[in-house]
Amino acid sequence: MKKNLAIILSIIMVAVSFTGCSQAERGYLNMSRQLAISEVYQTSGSVSLELDFDALAALTDKTMAQITQDDEYDSVVEVTDEFSKLGLKGTNKFEIKYDMIVDMKSKVSIWTDFDLKYNNKMYEMGDIYFHEEKGLYVSKDLLINLYDLLRDLKIQAWDSYFFSEDYRNELLKALGTEEYIYTGDFLELTNESDNIDGAETNPLIQNAELYDAVFKLIETTFSGFTTGTASQISGGYKISLNGTQVKKLIPDILQYLIDNIGKVITAYKDYTTILLDALPEATEEEKSIQYQSLDEISSPNSKIMISSYLAMAKQMFIEADKAGYLNALNGFSYNETLKKSGTKYTASQDIMLKDGAITVFSLKKQADIINNPNEIKIPNMPESRRTFDDVSEAIDSIENKINPVIGASIEWWNDDYDYGYEEISIEYHRAKASPFSSLSEFSYEPYFIKDKRLYVPMRSIAEKLGEKVEWDQKSKTPYVIRSGKQMKLEGIMKDGITYIKVVDFEKLGYSVTYEYDKEWGLHTAYISK
Repeated sequence: MKKNLAIILSIIMVAVSFTGCSQAERGYLNMSRQLAISEVYQTSGSVSLELDFDALAALTDKTMAQITQDDEYDSVVEVTDEFSKLGLKGTNKFEIKYDMIVDMKSKVSIWTDFDLKYNNKMYEMGDIYFHEEKGLYVSKDLLINLYDLLRDLKIQAWDSYFFSEDYRNELLKALGTEEYIYTGDFLELTNESDNIDGAETNPLIQNAELYDAVFKLIETTFSGFTTGTASQISGGYKISLNGTQVKKLIPDILQYLIDNIGKVITAYKDYTTILLDALPEATEEEKSIQYQSLDEISSPNSKIMISSYLAMAKQMFIEADKAGYLNALNGFSYNETLKKSGTKYTASQDIMLKDGAITVFSLKKQADIINNPNEIKIPNMPESRRTFDDVSEAIDSIENKINPVIGASIEWWNDDYDYGYEEISIEYHRAKASPFSSLSEFSYEPYFIKDKRLYVPMRSIAEKLGEKVEWDQKSKTPYVIRSGKQMKLEGIMKDGITYIKVVDFEKLGYSVTYEYDKEWGLHTAYISK
């Protein structure tokens, strides 16, 4: 509970940097709340980022040198060197333009279409569909254009084969002819407990009372505090904040929390109580335990302890500022505007970090949000699609063909050593790396021991090693194709899988060696080319 409370208070401190009790701050907070409780809305906008990797590395190195100057260790990893190894240098410009429709009236449903521009080159990313029950669909254009972006970035951590035209052609084949890829319901925003007692909606998304509670938490907690960062403008509000204000504001917020610790804890308890009541899947026993924890933090000793932690954090922040550790904030600035006209909101943000006269990064965001449920409808979900598993297997085939595994380490234990493992552990080794394959990757496969020999699945391991495996329907056995010739290996069929002795990989030209750790009862077989 102590850790959770610290996290909650930290979140509140960040959120309240732009809200307080002045008239402008209350107005900004209320307008933000109106946006947050919108069930159906359409938004279009852009996000542009200009990032100078050289300036970022230099500023980071300078800051770390300042912080570690009294450190007993002489060696400090320099970001400049790390960026250089990756090939990240100079000023790069990114811009995203997007359209999005969100519908949360009954089930969460989102559609978005966006394009990305990198250093004046356009990448048409296509669209994305998400439905709480139907899952996530992404356009094939998104994946191939992300690949093209990575090729243009030429990140040096990956081998050049990944950026070749041959690889791109193979990737296009792997993605298939369908326009969309179905990735499944991996976000799992719904589960069986969502419908307890007839509930038809996700309580955390659709509960208007919960949204109100969040804003009330901020408003009540900081009812006697003002940041001085908000001002009223025509049709809305503006937030302006710079690094000097940040360095003053954070200690002030911490001191305010210390001086008003009782009010802060009471507001937190009220919010958490509403949150617990909005969770139908939580049992009465679980809720009772949480309520008891809430009562505990209200005790005099808890208040003293929390206040002492806040005081310690304040002093550490002040000392860090005096020591120059926060000098990087000197060039920071944040400007935001939020306006409303009828059912339309207009929001913009401008965030910048400078190191002297040099701009390290500049982030600009602009969005128009229309809150008119009667005129907004999400396009129909795609019908032509390919599964993510199919695409993933196809990409694995590309890697195994172009960047095959050069060796494998297989581990298993004696039967009389019960470590709870029912599968062998296989570590595959590659000579090169890409976003789809690392130099080392693990897999777990079924196995069995017969006549003191290890039997392993033939197809999965052979294909990882870059072999082409086909099936002989007449003899009901798999075989390896080498230079157009069939190479059969004697195996044992079990549960639809053909197993071969690990030593039989020598018949395919591999070297197989073996080690045994008597102390741990651990066997290791090495397959190498």
